[in-house]
Amino acid sequence: MKKADNFDASKWLVENKITFQSRLNENKIQGVDVNVDDDMITLSGDSGDYDGFVEDNGTVSFSVTNDEEDFNDQNWKDILGDDHVFVKVANAIPTKVEALGDYVMITVKASDLTGVNESRLDENNNQKPNFSSDAKTNFPELVKKYGAKVVDALENSYENFIDMYSSPVKVNIKYKKSIENYKNNPKDLEDLIQMAVN
Repeated sequence: MKKADNFDASKWLVENKITFQSRLNENKIQGVDVNVDDDMITLSGDSGDYDGFVEDNGTVSFSVTNDEEDFNDQNWKDILGDDHVFVKVANAIPTKVEALGDYVMITVKASDLTGVNESRLDENNNQKPNFSSDAKTNFPELVKKYGAKVVDALENSYENFIDMYSSPVKVNIKYKKSIENYKNNPKDLEDLIQMAVN
C-alpha cells in the first residue's frame, strides 16, 4: 500500500478526534451522568440517581417504582417523560425494557454505558492490561524487592477474574479495583507474592 504524499496522520487524528477520550465523550448520553464504582454503575440525571450492578454477562439493570402508575411496554416512556434518565438511555443505546404494573426496569450492556468496548478488552484481541507497567507505576517498592514476581501476581489476579466472570467489562472493573485495593493495602499483594514464591 502506497502512502499518500500529502497525508499527515497527526492532522488526520486531530481532525477526526480519534482519541480515547473523544470516543468516551461520544458514548455519553445527553443529560445522563454515568459513574462506575467497582461493579456498581450509577445513572444520574434530572429524574434522580439509579444504581445497578454489572452482572457476569456484562449487563446492568436499573429499576424505578411508582405505586400511583400502571406501567406497560407501550406507555412507560410517556409516563416517565422525556427528561427521565431511563427514557434518555433507551433513546440512545440498545435497551431491554420490562414495564409492568408499578415498576419499570431497563437492562443495557455495561460497555454501552461506560464507553468500554468489550472486544478491546477481550483476551483474543491482545488487549490485556500492561501488568509490567501497572506493577512499576503502582508498586515500585515491591518491584525492587520481588522483581517480576509482582507482575506475575497481578497477571494471576487478572486471570482469576477471567475465570470468575464471563464479561470482559466486569473483569476489567474488578482488576482495576484490585489494583486500588493493593495500593491501599500493599501487604496483601506482598502476601500473595510470598505465597507464590513458597
